[in-house]
Amino acid sequence: MTALVVFGSLLAGCDAPGTDAKDSEPRGAAREALSVRLAERSLKAAGQEPRLATALAQEAAGLGHGEKVVAALNALALPHLVLPLSTDPADGAFGLLRVASGGRVVAGVSDAGVVVVWDAYTGKPVLRDRLPAAATELALSPSGTLAAAATAAGDVRVWSTGTGKEVARFTRPADGNTGLAFDIEGAHLLSGSGAAIEIRDTNIWTGTDRMPAEPAGSVRDLAFVWDSAFAEPTLLAVSNGGVLQRFLVGQRKQLDGVPLTKVSREPVPHRFGPTAGVQRLVGLTGAGRSRLVGVDTAPHGPPVVREEFLDSVGTEPRDPMEGDGAGSDEYEGDTEGGTDGTGSSPAPVTPESLPGEVLTPSVTQDDKWVASTSDRSQAVVRGTKEDTSAYTELWGLGPGGKPESIKGLAAWDSGNDGPTAAFGLDDGRVLLWTFSRRRYPENPLRPEAVSVDSELLRLCFAAPVELDEPEWRKYLPGVPYKPACRAALEKFNKGYGD
Repeated sequence: MTALVVFGSLLAGCDAPGTDAKDSEPRGAAREALSVRLAERSLKAAGQEPRLATALAQEAAGLGHGEKVVAALNALALPHLVLPLSTDPADGAFGLLRVASGGRVVAGVSDAGVVVVWDAYTGKPVLRDRLPAAATELALSPSGTLAAAATAAGDVRVWSTGTGKEVARFTRPADGNTGLAFDIEGAHLLSGSGAAIEIRDTNIWTGTDRMPAEPAGSVRDLAFVWDSAFAEPTLLAVSNGGVLQRFLVGQRKQLDGVPLTKVSREPVPHRFGPTAGVQRLVGLTGAGRSRLVGVDTAPHGPPVVREEFLDSVGTEPRDPMEGDGAGSDEYEGDTEGGTDGTGSSPAPVTPESLPGEVLTPSVTQDDKWVASTSDRSQAVVRGTKEDTSAYTELWGLGPGGKPESIKGLAAWDSGNDGPTAAFGLDDGRVLLWTFSRRRYPENPLRPEAVSVDSELLRLCFAAPVELDEPEWRKYLPGVPYKPACRAALEKFNKGYGD
């Protein structure tokens, strides 16, 4: 829930530039009529313009609670495409993706070494640059204000996402340690280098602390996880041989290492999956196997590695009638299913379709993970063992639920009813999908304030989009610029703080 509050705070902190002094809030019949017009336009856009359909439905719900508004919200009740992020086909496919700031900021690096950071509200890039070679690593600070990327040759560059400008660059030995990660505060950038892990202050970029991590080349990737034995997150450094080295960065202290189980006798590359914050578990892929890993340290005794292998997950899909707290729905009813997959059902789950050699799974803070099937054609959405619902769903990301070729992905927590994720496809597109859903039919949506306001808040968490100023003037002329999600999240954060 913390990530959601941060996301809401960012929204609340945004000014409303461009508001004319003559603008005024519509009232009474005019307000209701405007909500109906916005809902009708949202329904018309469903399937063809997913971002516009979502943004208009949200604005309609912020103004009224009638039958047309309910119909527009029903069109977004099930997992669906939120928007395609703006890409250039010449940039190639984005195999490395990261998310931050509650999903507001999405970063990607393409096969051609093009680094792009998008504002997920609009789908437009706020930063675009090119590395001298293809990137092997990508990191995004938790607030989304800094992005860093590294090449196999050892070139590392860092950008401010606010200005779009490069703020630092350095090199490291090509045959030494690798890995790139920001700490939980975004105050330090950690990078494998030589036989150590280097720590750089992101405020001044001068001076470098080092933590030994020997021998050189023993660290392939870095990730932070929570271990209840410590007050600060534990830094995990994975080797090609499947050993987890552990560090407390704040204390510049190395802890005992922990070997993984079921690893190849031959050293193979291991990589952590994307995370949007620090969780108890992180995804890891190596030797054709995907797993979730974490470490528990007992007060008296050796540390214990927690592993959940993802090529042996259960084959039972979510029971739509259980009401398991993860959002349960019957796949029927009046949803405006469109060519974007809105309103479609997940594919049947079979043992053959479950993850084997998959893209590194991306774990969210609500004990869910998103990956792809072994043939990269479908998205897999599942709860971890910590999640008592433990359902499995497969989703085709193409029109009508057809398969797409998935190159990379990154997911984040969008509430208790399913994660949201960015997917890089082989053809160069980057799609933003939400797997959040309304609890239906247990809690059917009714044309009344309580039901509509609750659904609006769910959509604001699940789909971080809003009308830009030109669109606002087109669809809500004369109305002060303040997207409905800003007001909804301000209200939520106030209540959460109380």
